Amino acid sequence: MTDSSHPEKDRDIYSYSKGKGKAKDIYSSTKKPSSAAEKGSQKSRKASPSSRYKTQEETLPIDCYNYVEAPGNQASRSERNHPFRRNDRDDLDNHKKPRRRHHHLFRRILGILLVFLIIIGVILTMLYSQMDRSGNTDQSKYVAQPTNAPTYSVMSDPFVTNILLLGLDKLNAGAQRSDSIMLLSIDHHHHTIKLTSFLRDLYLAVPENGMDKLNAAYAYGGAALTMQTIENNFRIKIDKYIAVDMDGLADIITDLGGIDVTMDQDLVDQLNHDQGTSYPAGNLHLTGADAVYYARIRKVGTDFGRTTRQREVIQKLLKKVFSPSGITKLPDILKKLRTNIPAIELTGITFLSSPAVFYSTKTFYVPLDGSWKDATVDVGMVLVPDLTQNCLAVRKFIYETDSTS
Repeated sequence: MTDSSHPEKDRDIYSYSKGKGKAKDIYSSTKKPSSAAEKGSQKSRKASPSSRYKTQEETLPIDCYNYVEAPGNQASRSERNHPFRRNDRDDLDNHKKPRRRHHHLFRRILGILLVFLIIIGVILTMLYSQMDRSGNTDQSKYVAQPTNAPTYSVMSDPFVTNILLLGLDKLNAGAQRSDSIMLLSIDHHHHTIKLTSFLRDLYLAVPENGMDKLNAAYAYGGAALTMQTIENNFRIKIDKYIAVDMDGLADIITDLGGIDVTMDQDLVDQLNHDQGTSYPAGNLHLTGADAVYYARIRKVGTDFGRTTRQREVIQKLLKKVFSPSGITKLPDILKKLRTNIPAIELTGITFLSSPAVFYSTKTFYVPLDGSWKDATVDVGMVLVPDLTQNCLAVRKFIYETDSTS
């Protein structure tokens, strides 16, 4: 008798074979042999030694409703439905492993590079700390608006670094004047190094000292007053400087192996007369005091030609300093320099300006041709500039803008 309350289950459990009317048990895994051949094969299986050890799968009946795979052979439904998915996942894992190895290699290289840069930074900071940082560096008390200067705001740019370069000349009683005044501008916007010479005889308003020559500002208030005098009159931001006296400059040129210049007969005659040398005209290799004198000759040409030679010497020195042999001379060179830039800040400027070794170089001088006039005043012969015209010109050269704000 079947349970009439479960007709569907009855249909699933018993199926009638065609034409025989016999019920077939689909739940039992035991099957009676239907022929003599099958009986024989069953006896042979019982006789074989391996058949004594049957797996759990072979001995247990199959439950169609609660079928569970044996432990270790279980797979997710999605994997059973997609037999190649597991192999695909293994392939993906195999592809990922080389990427992980490359990623680890990149991190190691980056770490080594970072350690190397830190070591270089520490060494540079130690070297820069040997520079002389004495003297007046407070510019705040010299801020002023000259009556004859334009009233533009002081222009600056975070991507342009201005450093005033001063060549100092000794006077009586240990006083000094700035014989060479040059602004080094590292322009990262336009990938250019710019050198602007300010003639020493420019007649300007010097804070707390009235009208005077620009080179007198150093004698009155050191580098701070010199920087602020230029900033007040030409409306460009200058708050960093590097200075060297002429004896120190001669030593630096000698340490770097000298410079190559071209001199005409007039310059050579003056150099030979004053220095006691016997150079011929043409291409010459100068070291020490002779190279410094070449940059400072006053009796040949004008002060404009003199500043041109000064810019030439500085350009050649910069190339020498950043050469492999010049870098090894840095410890001796830095001891001869004076600055107001903290050692750690100078290290940062060095790292940020390292691409500047590939920059092009431009030069400029103030005052512009036709924008000044000669005059003789109580302090001697001076150049009286048109400050508005020269202010606009120098701002355009350094920042490459016509802004008057």
